[in-house]
Amino acid sequence: MRVLTHGFVLSMIAGISLAAGAGLAAAPAAPLDNRDTLLETCTTAGPSDARLAACTTLLQSNQEDAQAEAVLLINRGNAHAEKGAHDAALRDYDEAIGRDPTNQYAHFDRGIALDELGRYQDAILAYDRAIALAPDNAAAFNNRCWARVLAGEPANALSDCDESLRLEPNDPDALDTRAFVYFRVGRLDEAIVGFTAAIAARAEQPTAFYGRALVRLKNRDPALAAPDLAEARRLDPDIDNKFRRWGMPAD
Repeated sequence: MRVLTHGFVLSMIAGISLAAGAGLAAAPAAPLDNRDTLLETCTTAGPSDARLAACTTLLQSNQEDAQAEAVLLINRGNAHAEKGAHDAALRDYDEAIGRDPTNQYAHFDRGIALDELGRYQDAILAYDRAIALAPDNAAAFNNRCWARVLAGEPANALSDCDESLRLEPNDPDALDTRAFVYFRVGRLDEAIVGFTAAIAARAEQPTAFYGRALVRLKNRDPALAAPDLAEARRLDPDIDNKFRRWGMPAD
């Protein structure tokens, strides 16, 4: 399954050009007495509303250079995404790319937002750019694999999942995604093995239980599918709705 969380991105981008006093933009406003506090709130995990407010205040202060503003916009976009406001998140990622087209995280997070909006072909293009900027980003290969599954291109997805797993062997997200590829192309035995491996790598993975149940239902084995469905629904009560949206309902 694709990587949905932006938390690891926050910690990796927080210091890009913000930590030691970024170059000032043109016509800065009066210095912010609480800049460091706002910066910490904007660029570290915490309540979404507080992060939105902090990032917005920093952006409106006109005290950062373009690269730093891109970082602030990415973090504000992530806070929007956590609240389910994916259109607003996408606008921030687009603005971030306008400030710094070389920021791989803006393209990566843009791909996630487009996924959430059902724009799978556009998501693939966003991940293309993220991968071009960072060819060792295993999560971007995994996410592009998943976007290709949802775009109806599972045959083109397998190489992305394989590359993700080459970069991060035994990653539970990539194991899960590759198993869905196998499922969609009819390689059901390999799908079962893949979902089981994903569960072994991370036991609390509702999508892997659900996926294994889908394979077992396809194999006309509802007795084996039932406990997997029950565990998936226990871990994520909304999982049936997600899979209906993705065109893979169990009922």
